[in-house]
Amino acid sequence: MFRMGSCSQKSGQLPCVKVHMKLRARSLIEIMLNKTVIELLRTIENHGYLALVVGGAVRDHLMGRPVKDIDLATSMPLEMVSDLFSAHRVGKSRDFGMLSVGYKGMRFETTLLSDLLPGNGSAKTGHEYKSRIFKADAGRRDFTINSMAMDAQGNIFDPFNAQADIKSRLVRATISPVDRFYEDPIRLLRAVRLSAALDFEIDPETFRAIIKLSSFIAEAAPERTGQEVLNICSLSGKSVGRGIRLMEQSGLLTYVLPELQALKGLAHNPAHHPEGGVWEHTLAALEASEESDPVINLSILFHDVGKAASLSHKNGQPVYHGHDKAGVDIIRNMGSRLKMSSAIIQTMCFVTENHMKGLRINEMRPFKVYKLMSNERWDVLEAVIKCDLASRDSQEALKFEQDAASLRKRLKSWIDNGDNKVTSIVSGRDVMEITGLSQGPEIGKILKKTLMWAVDNDIRDKKLIQKYIEAIVKKNP
Repeated sequence: MFRMGSCSQKSGQLPCVKVHMKLRARSLIEIMLNKTVIELLRTIENHGYLALVVGGAVRDHLMGRPVKDIDLATSMPLEMVSDLFSAHRVGKSRDFGMLSVGYKGMRFETTLLSDLLPGNGSAKTGHEYKSRIFKADAGRRDFTINSMAMDAQGNIFDPFNAQADIKSRLVRATISPVDRFYEDPIRLLRAVRLSAALDFEIDPETFRAIIKLSSFIAEAAPERTGQEVLNICSLSGKSVGRGIRLMEQSGLLTYVLPELQALKGLAHNPAHHPEGGVWEHTLAALEASEESDPVINLSILFHDVGKAASLSHKNGQPVYHGHDKAGVDIIRNMGSRLKMSSAIIQTMCFVTENHMKGLRINEMRPFKVYKLMSNERWDVLEAVIKCDLASRDSQEALKFEQDAASLRKRLKSWIDNGDNKVTSIVSGRDVMEITGLSQGPEIGKILKKTLMWAVDNDIRDKKLIQKYIEAIVKKNP
């Protein structure tokens, strides 16, 4: 736990804190980051301008969390920043006064401080000037815990008492929640993400504003919404589950992922799903995930999404025949709407379409197991099936894991070499030479049947394969 001291403060000056330093009296920011950041901040200051580390980096340091992305704010005109450093504008960042600055192998998102005040010489880098400038800028930032700054000397500027909110474990909008959300609707989802990631509660006034403005999330650019969904799914399964519940409670889910909202109220046969209905099962499967992989967690969320389009009843109980196939189009529509990559969409479709096969993997013929396990997306499917089973019975999940490991060991030589291994055993050209048939659909049928037989029986002998092909032709001349 860090210890905070005090620094002299004049009337009207914002609070600042310094952490007691040990060893070689290195400043807090040197402990927090590294000399590269110090050099960058001081280079800007030496030109007579203000430079601060801002936002999540300060928050995460004070919480003892790893500092990942480092954002800066400066009073230096961005044109001058571009002249001094390797910098470029990102996307539509021109509208927001933002640069991506490269310095000694690191990159920093750098924004221009708002409401610059008159000043000259050393006054522009003095503590009082920094306090006044940052207070005006911080008032436009999204949440108090993201509205702190730190300078090269280790001073922390905290105009909205964010450290108290960290201690109380609260996500609170800065000044006016409604105003902050109207400025940028993506902040509605960001509040959920921060709450889920940090295990913080959302301040009641802030949460009421999210509920009131939930439909406003539709105004956000779809690619930004999609990225926030991926960011949420990059957390651990339990944290993602917390985020999805908050989205549902606030009304955001209806506008962001209506496909998941549609699962609410769909019942399961309790004999097969003691954990509850489709919604409850989906969250239980998600919360069984120990992964922080957005594709795995998103695939878990959507593995049963086709049930909303395939409900029927048998003997008074709900059944969902064909939900695996029905989910594919739903996923494609969602992925297209939120501008997700084709790789993510294809993986989710593969998982949804095949998750029922995987549940019966011990009953499948070896060739079909080989086709699943040799697919580059098998690891994601395997992780989803484990969580699917764990949501209802941990022993079933363990049995699947053991069965899959046993089958993989049996098929290892085929799986490790993939299709190259199979085609090296027999190819379409081989079939044509053995049968004397011309290229056409019949060759493909014979080849597929031969490959299935070879893998099922672990046959690699060319002479045996030739005899098998000759027998097929003889049986079906």
